[in-house]
Amino acid sequence: MTWLKQAILPAVAAAFALAAIQYTNLDIRIADHFYDPRSGHWIGTNTWWASTLLHDGARWMMRAIAFAALLCWMVGYRLGASQKQRRDAAFLALSIVVSTTLVGFLKTVTNVDCPWDLSRYGGEMPMLPWFAPRPGNLPHAQCFPGAHSASGFSLMCLYFLFGPPYSRKRWIGFAIGLAMGMTFSFAQQVRGAHFLSHDVMSAGLCWIVVATLHFVLDSKRTTESRKLPGDSYEIQPRQPCRRLRR
Repeated sequence: MTWLKQAILPAVAAAFALAAIQYTNLDIRIADHFYDPRSGHWIGTNTWWASTLLHDGARWMMRAIAFAALLCWMVGYRLGASQKQRRDAAFLALSIVVSTTLVGFLKTVTNVDCPWDLSRYGGEMPMLPWFAPRPGNLPHAQCFPGAHSASGFSLMCLYFLFGPPYSRKRWIGFAIGLAMGMTFSFAQQVRGAHFLSHDVMSAGLCWIVVATLHFVLDSKRTTESRKLPGDSYEIQPRQPCRRLRR
């Protein structure tokens, strides 16, 4: 039930959010504010803060975090780190790698265009409804969900690393990951790389990944902790005490 509440219920909430975005046409309404039809450019096109800092720089930062966590897990055996410290390092590295890999794979199979490729925003592709059949003469598209924001949303795993369950520190960790993903999402939307729905989908997927990884690793830790060193030994019968003679 713990995994159900931590993974499935938030995923259902994300599904309702996607439905609301589709119903209100929020994708288009937001993207229209970021695109200037007179110049034919997005407001984040070729800007240092969106393209260099929040896209290229952030991508290398997340790679560095994942590599550092993996290195801590590997070196932890030699440095005498506790089992919990090694497990936390592995959890952080896996959260980033699995989240971005999953979203990157889905991008290759969903066949959805980026905003900057659509005719409404100076591109050549027609706007198609979600899940509508794509004409065979159109090139294969790879833009849904948003992979860059997924790298930021993967840091929602800090929720499980900051303090004990139900503590306020956990929500600080969750807020860090959510804010990072939203920042990366904003940078991509002002560049025309993604719609809001692309990044909402990424957030939902990342949360499912980190909650599942935590459930698996925590279950393994609980199982190992129950294996006491003396469990395999038989209890010897108590010997009667002999009175010492003076």
